[in-house]
This record gives sequence, structure tokens and C-alpha cells, in this order.
Amino acid sequence: MNVRSMGFCLVLAWVGVSGSASQSQAEAISLPGEVSGSVAIATDYAYRGVSQTIEDIAMSSSIDWSHESGVYLGVWGSNVDFGDGTELEMDIYGGYAS
Repeated sequence: MNVRSMGFCLVLAWVGVSGSASQSQAEAISLPGEVSGSVAIATDYAYRGVSQTIEDIAMSSSIDWSHESGVYLGVWGSNVDFGDGTELEMDIYGGYAS
């Protein structure tokens, strides 16, 4: 895992943790919705049986926002190593759940 992708995951984790820790601040300025986050460290990041990190340690994190109307947005990131200089996978997603 390189330093840049690990740093990105740590920033995502910090924002997620500080977002949930400052819930009272969010209520004070009336921000709608809820923010949550996650952090994971794994021995490998495999997708459909193929290692995305050359069987090395993977660190991933996410930040999610949801609104009581059902709208949600999020970003998920993990380090990767395909041997071609690619260092980070980042997925941005959103939708509506009833």
C-alpha cells in the first residue's frame, strides 16, 4: 500500500468519525440527514477471486449521507495495486430507497 492511497483512506475515515462525533453541531445548524462512515483493514482486496492489491494489505473507508426522504449519497475508497501505477479505487454512489 502506498502512502497516498493510505492517506486518502485515513482522511475519509477521519471525516466519517468527526462527522458522527459532531452530530450536536450539525443539529445546531439544522443540517438534514445523517452521516456515517466505516474503515476496514484486510489482508487482501479481492474482486471476483482476483487480487486487486497483489495479495497485499488493503485499507478501505467510506462516508455515507442519507436523508429521511430516502435519498442517499456516498463515497468508498480503497488502495489497489495492478502493477501499472494505479493506486486508488474510488466509487461514488447515490440513490433513493423507499
